[in-house]
Amino acid sequence: MKHKKAMAASMLSMLILSLVFTGIGVTLVKKIDDGTSKHYDKQLCKQSVIMNSNWRIPISKIERHDLDCPTRYVTFNKKNVVIESRNFKDTQKIKCGNLGNRKDQECYLKEANRIISKLLFDCWDQFAAGRIEVLDAWDEKRQCVLCSRFEFSEEVQEAFKDTIGDLKVQHSEFGQSSNSDNFPLDNYMHANKPKLHKISYHDYIMDPVDVFRTPFYDYNLVEPYAIVFKAINEEQGGVLLEGIWESIKGTDFVLNPFYEKKKDYQEEEPEFINIMDLIKYDEVAGQCDSLA
Repeated sequence: MKHKKAMAASMLSMLILSLVFTGIGVTLVKKIDDGTSKHYDKQLCKQSVIMNSNWRIPISKIERHDLDCPTRYVTFNKKNVVIESRNFKDTQKIKCGNLGNRKDQECYLKEANRIISKLLFDCWDQFAAGRIEVLDAWDEKRQCVLCSRFEFSEEVQEAFKDTIGDLKVQHSEFGQSSNSDNFPLDNYMHANKPKLHKISYHDYIMDPVDVFRTPFYDYNLVEPYAIVFKAINEEQGGVLLEGIWESIKGTDFVLNPFYEKKKDYQEEEPEFINIMDLIKYDEVAGQCDSLA
């Protein structure tokens, strides 16, 4: 009798342990899935960028693999930020109170700058920091990839109506704040670094044009903005400021790092530069002829 009771107790213990470990396993799998799905679109893009660059027909440079870089659509609400793309939807909390006082608003702008800096970093990073040739090297159209689009909801605009209104952050009272490392966005990007990097966000995303035309990153709260990657070849050099293409060619910057002098068709190899811009969303159509 005692033996049966002992067996029953042992089986019950095993059942309890099994349920506990099953619960832990399910939670772990869910966390792993959440962690990978939130970054899946970037990794998918990076893989397609490499294949787009490497799998080209010699001389003609015709693409044999399309880019697969889904746009991220970002909406900043008072209590959270919603990030959506083809592959996922993620909601991240913003714990900055009700935005009814200066402290809450400073907290909110800092969080917004952190997220936007990461979006800029991701765009440039997924294209190998502009160092490889993508898209059609001979196409005379202005080719772009819309990496991200972000906007602030009406409830956020209303909360900042008296402190920022329709101004850019730089020209608002926050632009003269003693907490100058956090805003405007340009200050934040100079003062902070991407994870596992030793240089700032601002330095990391510098493209060849930025050497001649140093960008200043900022935004207002009333208009949507876009982060755009642009592939420009010599035929499109006119879209840059006058003289910049020739100036870049005269520097040590490698326009095409995979250009091999030993190739018989070296004279046919096109030159290119890749750049990235933060612009108002309604300006995208005027700066891009096609979106990949």
